[in-house]
Amino acid sequence: MSYENFVYEQPTRIVFGKNSIEKLGCLALEFGAKKVLINIGGSSARKSGLLDNVITQLEKAGIEYVLHSDCTPNPRSTWIDEGAFIYTAENCNFILAIGGGSVIDASKAIALLVTNPDKDGIWHYMSGEGEFKNEAVSLAAILTLAATGSECNGSFVITNEKTKEKYVNSHNSARPVFSICDPAYTYTVNKWQTACGISDIISHVLEQYLYNDNTCDVSDGMCLGVLKAVVRWGPVALKQPDNYDARANLMWASTIGLNGILGAGHDGNWVVHMLEHALSAVFDVAHGAGLACLTPYYMSYISAEDTAGKIDRLGTELFGIDGSVKNIKDKTVKKLAEFFKSIGMPGTLQELINAPVTDDLIYELAEKALPWKLMSVGGYKPFTVRDAVKVFKSSTKPLKL
Repeated sequence: MSYENFVYEQPTRIVFGKNSIEKLGCLALEFGAKKVLINIGGSSARKSGLLDNVITQLEKAGIEYVLHSDCTPNPRSTWIDEGAFIYTAENCNFILAIGGGSVIDASKAIALLVTNPDKDGIWHYMSGEGEFKNEAVSLAAILTLAATGSECNGSFVITNEKTKEKYVNSHNSARPVFSICDPAYTYTVNKWQTACGISDIISHVLEQYLYNDNTCDVSDGMCLGVLKAVVRWGPVALKQPDNYDARANLMWASTIGLNGILGAGHDGNWVVHMLEHALSAVFDVAHGAGLACLTPYYMSYISAEDTAGKIDRLGTELFGIDGSVKNIKDKTVKKLAEFFKSIGMPGTLQELINAPVTDDLIYELAEKALPWKLMSVGGYKPFTVRDAVKVFKSSTKPLKL
């Protein structure tokens, strides 16, 4: 099949490295910021001193600001609606996200909602009822968690807490105009969040690697290179949280993992993300933990269809498995599951949600994961609600390979 025709463009300017925050004022002025809506999560930006540093840099540049705080993981549609109201009421002209994927995702949604107002708020667009007709206002990001890659793409995932739905949307104009990525800002990230971030990066890369074709060798090689770095440096970051090399490799892997370069010109396979979105919409679990739990079960489910040998190659190059051994696909999936377990991720659905799992719940999750009933998955057979039920059911028991 080889590569399809494609156009690759990366408009986000990445400012990477120690003390990069010192460039914030000049960058914001360059992109026309006069009054900034600063979006943050809980208390970490305040406790670490990062918020104070940001304010200092903006004030030095003569830029006004207003704060919108308390964005939660799995950001809520109501928080986006509130942010758009504040932006408009305060006559802002720029948005700055300080945080990880949740804050950055929410900021993208706000950036689009202020130019596409609707009485039903952002959910009018997330549900598919509406379409963004106007481009987003300019936004930038200061990354504090290596995980989602949201700092370098136009995608965002938002949760409706009332309906317990979680959907993804994307708009090219919602890409940050610049992202400041200082690995030192992730030193204070705790072990659980670090492990969830590691799992998120791995999932993003795998879902661009697991398409049933082996002729896009440049892309596959890049995917495997990123995975090797994450598997090597992830455990180091967990043991030595202030190890700059470990944090830098994870942060760059996060950005590379979802900036579009790995998936350019070929199909992808985002089934596990759809399954996890259903889970975290209902149970509000950590996104990375849900991905770590479900990924080995999904890979086991499709392994018989993997005629291109992508799982085999993953096993030999990532985990050093002898390519001539029998059941190499099973051994590869087992190694991946063992890695997730070694960094503290849950191994079964019950462990993940900390609750019993009934058949009714499984069917509910499967329906929420695939509201359109069928999904194309990169050369493997189309994935249906029935398939989702089987994967969810298998994840209730320890993986047997």
